[in-house]
Amino acid sequence: MRTTRPLIPAALALLALVLILWWLLRPSASPEPIPTTRALPAAPPAPSPGITIPDPPPATPAASAPADRIPLRIRTGQAIPELFPHQAEREKIFALAATYDLSRIPEIAGYLSHADATVRDAARLALLQLGDAAAIPHLRNARADTSEERELLAEAIAFLEIPAAPARP
Repeated sequence: MRTTRPLIPAALALLALVLILWWLLRPSASPEPIPTTRALPAAPPAPSPGITIPDPPPATPAASAPADRIPLRIRTGQAIPELFPHQAEREKIFALAATYDLSRIPEIAGYLSHADATVRDAARLALLQLGDAAAIPHLRNARADTSEERELLAEAIAFLEIPAAPARP
């Protein structure tokens, strides 16, 4: 058995040598040439004889378009509805929170009684971003129209009630 132990490293070295030689002597795959671009013809080719291409129909002006093809809001004169109502309020709330000034908590908390749920949600998120327990009384008195809003407010209050970790020396 002692004679087989020196043979194992020798066999591995021989196998490595064979693999290296095979790699170096293998036929290299020549890359395919990149096709060159052809110049485009100066004019489109003429149609074959016997094939006629009809001209597109003339565009009809909006005034002569049938009434059922004109959008309803144009026919009735209604204003286009705003895609993101109360966007200015939400942007103001997030701008106040981005200052990380805790004296802004009452100003942000004023939006917790807004009629729009998205504005109230933005105010809740902004108070969470500030992360101060001074916002808890405002969150307790916040307007919540649905059970989901009440649940989100309870989670925010529970988060803010967690004591802050002591600073490391």
